[in-house]
Amino acid sequence: MVGGALYAVLVLASAWLPWSTAPVGAGVVATLLNVTGYAASPDSLVPVWLSVTNRTTAVAVIWTTAILLYRRLEVERALAASQARYQALLAERALQESQDRYRQLIEASPDAILVHQDDLIRFVNPGAVALFGATDAAALIGRPLRGFLPEAKRAEGEARTGQPIEPERPAAWTEERLVRLDGRMVDVEVGGVGITVDGQVGVQTILRDISQRKRAEEELARAYGLLNQHLANTPLGVLEWQGKRNQVGQLRVLRWSGQAEAIFGFPEAEMIGKRWDELAVIAARDFEKANASAQDLVRGLKPRNVVTLRNSTRNGSLRVCRWYNSALLSENGGDLTVLSLVEDITELVEAEERIRHLAHHDPLTGLPNRLLLQDRLEQALARARRAENQIAVMLVDLDDFKTINDTLG
Repeated sequence: MVGGALYAVLVLASAWLPWSTAPVGAGVVATLLNVTGYAASPDSLVPVWLSVTNRTTAVAVIWTTAILLYRRLEVERALAASQARYQALLAERALQESQDRYRQLIEASPDAILVHQDDLIRFVNPGAVALFGATDAAALIGRPLRGFLPEAKRAEGEARTGQPIEPERPAAWTEERLVRLDGRMVDVEVGGVGITVDGQVGVQTILRDISQRKRAEEELARAYGLLNQHLANTPLGVLEWQGKRNQVGQLRVLRWSGQAEAIFGFPEAEMIGKRWDELAVIAARDFEKANASAQDLVRGLKPRNVVTLRNSTRNGSLRVCRWYNSALLSENGGDLTVLSLVEDITELVEAEERIRHLAHHDPLTGLPNRLLLQDRLEQALARARRAENQIAVMLVDLDDFKTINDTLG
């Protein structure tokens, strides 16, 4: 009994070995027991040689256990292989789903997407079929892309550089002219990226119809050119300022027209980039008036205003100018653009002063006339009524003055 128990303990101990070495461990135990014949004596509990029967039974038990352990190892290996195959199937399924989603995105894309190798078209999406003016994809497959984009500078192995493309390289966008199947030219934006298809290097090209955008840009450029021509031809000086909202000191000259140079005498090169308070064109006596006008614009209190200022010229003379100012805020509300149209009204002001002087003074002597007397007398009477005072009028008569006036004017 003690010997059988010792065998069982040794077998169980071999079961703690790693699965890959458990059968070998069990066999080693059986061999050692057979060789040494180790057992316990029923009387003195000291080692004695086992009988043949006990050893045979023990060896049979141990090898049976070894076989069971080996079978379990085979099952464990089969489970591991099955799990690996399951993980591979999951990865394959995820890859297939990713490819399906990518294909759905390509099919649904409004842009034209095509794949070409050696300049021959291998795949097109519905967007490409529509852009090229084809009836179906078969009308494009196998045709050279160079025939549709003769001026395109694509990064292919046979392109002008002669250098092979790099797969997965980011797309470089260019603007090209696409020749449709019906011969019509279409402005497109082209971007290509290197890909690998069935082990072969190719290019996936995206074409975006930008005809409407190009027309809008051309119309905008035409309108901008006409505006510049009108501004150049206007007799008004044109000044454009750029700055920040609520920061009047940040207004700087962005445009200084030729007519502005004619009015003030300062060339454009000297004025571009200067702050408004650095300009020498504003007379010191009208600086506060000009500052108040600028504050109204940059603070958004008034989108436009008109102000008349006395301005200094390069040669030191004074000119009276009327400023028509308009302020525009950017979309973010922080940047500010101010457009000023300057009209030189010096001659007009001088003419008005001459007319006003002639209306109230005698042209021969320059003395105040009867109209000015009446105006001043009405003002004096009004002041006297407000102050509850009286006024006196003195009349001075000159003998024979009527004769002189009638003969000499």
